[in-house]
This record gives sequence, structure tokens and C-alpha cells, in this order.
Amino acid sequence: MDERLDIPDLTIKNFAPLVDDKRQYTIKGTRLSRYRIINKLPGTIDFCPLIKKTKKRENYISARLSERKHDYLRTVQSDVLQRASAFLLLRDSQASFTAEGEKPRGNRAIRWGKAIGRAGGNQLSKDELLRL
Repeated sequence: MDERLDIPDLTIKNFAPLVDDKRQYTIKGTRLSRYRIINKLPGTIDFCPLIKKTKKRENYISARLSERKHDYLRTVQSDVLQRASAFLLLRDSQASFTAEGEKPRGNRAIRWGKAIGRAGGNQLSKDELLRL
């Protein structure tokens, strides 16, 4: 509640982890002397997602799928990736318009797909939003 109570700080010697690393995913954490704990909560006071460790999640992590994806994509010709990316962006754009109950005229869906495809390429600003 962001209000310090008028009680003395703990004086025991050891710090105890606030979250059990064997049961939850945590961060390195910071030591809080007043409470003699190591705050390993992953997040902020406003949003702190706790994710339970499971065998299945651990298997996914150890599989290193992201690295394997990058290794695989290096074997695919860049023009093939660009065509596939353009196709998927166009289909995603069309699906978005359909979900909103709109029917884009002309090349509006294509322009939208291109704008989405460039997302993250430029610093977000008022001018960038107007350009998009």
C-alpha cells in the first residue's frame, strides 16, 4: 500500500528468497534489508506475472527453439523469405479488415500490410504515426 509501518526493521542475519526458484521463474533479485528477503519477483508492483515451472516448459527452454529457427532460416534463400513474409502480411491484413467488418478498397490492405511489415523500423513519434 506504499505506506511504511512504524515497526523496527528485521535484524536476523540471513536473507530468504521471496520466491522459490525451483517452483517459479524468477529474476536475480534485490536484497531488502528491512524485511531480510531477496525480492526475486519478475515485474513491478503494478504487474508481476508469476509463471510456474513445469517439465514441459523446461523442455521447451532446453530445446532452444529460437536458435534452431535462426539456423534453419539461414538455409532459406532471402527472396523466398521475403515473398512468404509479404504473403503472410497481406493475409493478416485481410483478416484484420474482415474481423472489423470492413472491406478495403483498392490496395488499402496491401498498404496496411506494408506499414505493419515496417513496424519497429523507425522510432515511434507523432510524425511516424502520421506517416504510417
